[in-house]
Amino acid sequence: MAHVFRAVQQAVIAAIQADDFSFPLPDLIDYSWTQGIPNVSTMSYAEWERLAFLGDATASGCIANQLKHLMPEGTPHLYTVLRSGLQSNQTFAHIFRKACLLAVCSSEPVVVQPSLFKRGGDFFEAILGLMMTQKSLEFVKGWLEPMYAPLIRAAARAYLAF
Repeated sequence: MAHVFRAVQQAVIAAIQADDFSFPLPDLIDYSWTQGIPNVSTMSYAEWERLAFLGDATASGCIANQLKHLMPEGTPHLYTVLRSGLQSNQTFAHIFRKACLLAVCSSEPVVVQPSLFKRGGDFFEAILGLMMTQKSLEFVKGWLEPMYAPLIRAAARAYLAF
């Protein structure tokens, strides 16, 4: 299973890094992306963790729903492997970079390194949690699912080629 997961993960990251893939950020009620990501120093760690937990759960549900919709005859193994690759901290960190959120944090070019996977993934999850608190599950689903469709296709191709 580890080899299949690595192949899926690599395919998802390649799809994210492709020039034709974009991940535009939605408008939020009380937040401007140009002001940067939420300042952790002004937010309690517990609140930050709650947002990340909510965002991770939201992503899991949206991705699972979309997998079932796009591949109604898929097996639980297929869904599990694909969701693992689509919802990993590494994937979220690369999406975070693609959405230019790391650029908001730094004036220097940013390379997503393994040391940033956990932090980038947590930030992305917290942003999804922020969207949930300011908007709704339907809003997040409507924003996330269309952008995840090419990633799901890339992951499925890698899984089926293995």
